Amino acid sequence: MKHFITIAEKWRIKGRGRCAAEGVNCTLTGTPEDIRGFCNALREWRPALFSQTDFKITDGLAHEHGVKALTIQK
Repeated sequence: MKHFITIAEKWRIKGRGRCAAEGVNCTLTGTPEDIRGFCNALREWRPALFSQTDFKITDGLAHEHGVKALTIQK
């Protein structure tokens, strides 16, 4: 969980999520470049876990509608 948060902070990702042994479920916001960089960083960090993950990405969210902080809970 700590490394996941470190990667998210590096890519300036904000949002809310839950992290469990079964996986991660999050709604995250950031620039299109940062979101994709974050997804690629997860794949590089844990290929067996994230290489087949279907990240659902929506571009075009207005900045004022983005989440203001990052909160990941167990």
